[in-house]
Amino acid sequence: MFRRILFQMLLSAFCLGLYQGCSTSKWMREINWRDFNWETLPSEEDYPDAGAVILLDEARVEISHLEKYAFSTLHRHRIVKILNETGYRHANFIIPFDDNTNIIRLEARTIRPDGSIVPLDKENIFETSLYPDYVFFSDVKSKRFAMPAVEPGCVLEFRWQLQVRSFSFWTRWPFQHDDPMLVSRYTVRCPASWDFEWKCYQLDIKPKIISNEGAYTVYQWEVRNMPPLRKEIGSPHGFTQIPGLMFSPAGMTDWNDVSQWYYDLAEDRMKPDRRIKQLVDSLTHNTQTNREKLKSIYQFVRDRIRYLAIEIGIGGYQPHAASEIYANLYGDCKDMTTLIIAMAKTVGINVNPVLISTWQNGNLDTSLVSPVHFNHAIAYAKLRDNSEIWMDATDKQSPFGSLPWYDQDRLVLVVDDSANAVLKRTPADDNESNCSERQWRLKLDRDSGLSGTVLMTVTGTQARNLRILLRRQPAHELAAWCGHELLTRFPKAEVDSYNIQCLDTLELPITIDIRFHAAAMHDTNRTFVSYLPGTWSGYDWHRMFVPKERRTDVLFLFPLTIRDEVIFEHPGTWSLLSKSKSGSLFEDYAGYFYRIQSVGPDRVKYQRYFRLSDIRISHSEYAGLRSFLNDVAFLDRHAVTFRVE
Repeated sequence: MFRRILFQMLLSAFCLGLYQGCSTSKWMREINWRDFNWETLPSEEDYPDAGAVILLDEARVEISHLEKYAFSTLHRHRIVKILNETGYRHANFIIPFDDNTNIIRLEARTIRPDGSIVPLDKENIFETSLYPDYVFFSDVKSKRFAMPAVEPGCVLEFRWQLQVRSFSFWTRWPFQHDDPMLVSRYTVRCPASWDFEWKCYQLDIKPKIISNEGAYTVYQWEVRNMPPLRKEIGSPHGFTQIPGLMFSPAGMTDWNDVSQWYYDLAEDRMKPDRRIKQLVDSLTHNTQTNREKLKSIYQFVRDRIRYLAIEIGIGGYQPHAASEIYANLYGDCKDMTTLIIAMAKTVGINVNPVLISTWQNGNLDTSLVSPVHFNHAIAYAKLRDNSEIWMDATDKQSPFGSLPWYDQDRLVLVVDDSANAVLKRTPADDNESNCSERQWRLKLDRDSGLSGTVLMTVTGTQARNLRILLRRQPAHELAAWCGHELLTRFPKAEVDSYNIQCLDTLELPITIDIRFHAAAMHDTNRTFVSYLPGTWSGYDWHRMFVPKERRTDVLFLFPLTIRDEVIFEHPGTWSLLSKSKSGSLFEDYAGYFYRIQSVGPDRVKYQRYFRLSDIRISHSEYAGLRSFLNDVAFLDRHAVTFRVE
């Protein structure tokens, strides 16, 4: 029975090859589309704001199942009309594949505005490494080509097939792109006995069952006349924000299945060898507690293992062996997590891998079971005192026990050997944890200008980001960086000295102490001298939100606090024009306060406070947010003005 079915499959493939050979020749000569007529295609007048219009974006997945043998085939077809030069980006194409994937047909053609057809010469289809800069992993390849005869008004058409030795569903399909799209269609042909799960996001559409082929069922989703995706600054990221379709992989019905699936992939890779045991012994021989041991392990992986973001077929989910990671001293997120787990095992500490959807990937949707939701892996340990330790060794600026902002407040899947799915939420910093403070001390003089100091103290995520910036500066350019910071506030400023503390001590705040002077910024004959210290904070957020209306929520990166204090020491003959001035603005998600006051016969103090305590603001509150930020910008321009006498 099996041999007869296998023979029928091979015969069908042979006949399909003959048919494809005939149809290819015809396809290269004729324009014959199911959905469009050449004479009535849209023009640039129909889409004046677009560089191209996607006429058709189509995929058909065929899943074949024969006892232990299974494969799936993806048929792709895309037709794009180029309207002007900004649409030329569609003319350069990359199709990735790996050792488990066969590209069994690839054809492309350009149809000129006069209707003549220029086929893509197969000699101009090149097979290269998908990641040419990373020779460490060479089994990820790509087909690359550039379309010929591209000009405004032409049409580009591509079709290809990928065959994969698995049940893969290609589990994401977007219905919206940066350019307008007339037809987007996704079809699945699978065994009729499969009760697979799917979900549409941002659209309420149901599939048509367009064929019942006995043992197979064909489902089809179609969307027409989809406008281009208009991105808004600060929009929540992730696939769930774009109209699209997702599937649960065959055989995964609950989160226990996902946990077990990843554990089976990674279990034998998380075993320490002799060299790892020797390493951990040397790292932990002076430690007493499990927390101290785990800290030493984490810091080694964070500081010594080089990060390479490479996904290779199933290697996109399956880590390398811990021994290989340690030998090479490089790996990706799941590799670093695996090495932490293997190292912790040698001292009897249980660490679990965690699958996480980071801020950039959107929130985990628990109503649709799929590992495709996750784009990152971190490590988690619960110690005997019930304290929890979260570790992301890929972020080289994160101290032990702290997660980078994009891992915080995320619903994650903790994987363990019991196959019981544990969904937990990662901890999140509050605004006071991510604090930036500046203390300015300025001595003013009518003729010589000013001299002063500024002491900056930065903690949390703001310190992380500042460390990244400063570590990129060569040591001899740090003085120039300090000068740039001053010149944005004081034209003609000169750095006299600077001192940066705790740049490499991640657990402590960064402090930067700068001493400087600046030439007079005013005409010595003038009666008044003014400063705008509110503008020195460097945050002009109101400029990000120019449109009066908005479709999506606003999502800031992390909560924060900014404090500024400026002490002006002026000649005793000068006087503050207004003795005291203050203002405040407070919302549930943010707050602001400023004050200008005399604090002595020759001193004036300026204080400014800003907090962002809630990073997600509903689009229904957008008008209030926009008004709040504009009001902050207005109050920041209240001047400290002296009468010069």
